[in-house]
Amino acid sequence: MPILIVFNDVTDLANLREVVPDVHRFRVLITTRLRNLDSKIIQEIPLDLLSPQKEPGKALELLKRLLGIKDKRVENQPQAATKICECLEYLPLGIELVAGYLVRDPEISLEIMFERLQERKLAELALQNRETINSTQLGVKAAFALTWEEVDPLAQQLGKLLSLQLK
Repeated sequence: MPILIVFNDVTDLANLREVVPDVHRFRVLITTRLRNLDSKIIQEIPLDLLSPQKEPGKALELLKRLLGIKDKRVENQPQAATKICECLEYLPLGIELVAGYLVRDPEISLEIMFERLQERKLAELALQNRETINSTQLGVKAAFALTWEEVDPLAQQLGKLLSLQLK
């Protein structure tokens, strides 16, 4: 039975080659911002952002669709919705995380959501070395952090236990 190994946000392929098993039993999935990789050993599947220059409104459409038909916050607060998408740099994962948060709290305005994202990004920036994390990563990390705060403490504890690496 094949085993899947996932390496997220790889910045240096040389280091990766040292740890990837050279056995056909393993399948490796790599996420990276690097482009034009060795096509003999790596199959690239490029994923683009929902760029407002390429496709105006796609990010807002995604946010609106994820919130649901009855939710009118995007129509009622278009500027705040746009600022949220900009803050997340149009990354679909970030938009999905924020939408999930907003679905669970239908009373929160998009302006308040944007302010919370900004506060989280600033807090993360204060804790991080500017060169180790980029703006897009800060936005998604802020969305994850806001979502994590809403998780039941017992579920958080279980998640932490499940994420431990066994040696």
